[in-house]
Amino acid sequence: MLFLVTISFPKSFSIRIVDEKSGSSHGAALIEESCRNTSSYDLCVSSFKSNPKSFKADILGLLRISIDLANLNASRVLHYIDNLIKTSKDVSASVKWCREDYHSSMHARNKAIEALTGGDYLSTNVDISAAGGYTYDCKDEFTMASPTTSSSVGLEELPPELVQMNEIMLKLDDISIEILCRNFMTCD
Repeated sequence: MLFLVTISFPKSFSIRIVDEKSGSSHGAALIEESCRNTSSYDLCVSSFKSNPKSFKADILGLLRISIDLANLNASRVLHYIDNLIKTSKDVSASVKWCREDYHSSMHARNKAIEALTGGDYLSTNVDISAAGGYTYDCKDEFTMASPTTSSSVGLEELPPELVQMNEIMLKLDDISIEILCRNFMTCD
């Protein structure tokens, strides 16, 4: 029989009563609890609730789902970039570099999933961090140091849709890292 009660107090304190057999909570309560400890609560909750498997997952399952959701979202961003390249006459080199960054980020997340499956949390952390780094690189492609001054100058304008997609991607990777660090290892 599953008994799950979560009593929430101020953010720094909570009491959790869990299933005596498995020692872990599941379902909406685990989603809420896990997301409460992230920097993007609303995105975290809505992402997990979009995947029915989340409601039956333990914390390790939620971590795997968060990485999978980030990769699914990255594939959608990549599709957007590919369409942008196909349909626009003057696509900047930076957009093309973003395409490469997204391919690399997906590869890094796939490596993170392999590491997670093998119980190697340190490599999982490194690979998710690398994925986030590639995503950040896409954002960075559009702001370069001016060759004549030391200030940063926007050399090209990033399409607003891509800016928004990229920001969501950064948050999705952060959610995965935060769940990993909160539950499986100490991160600095």
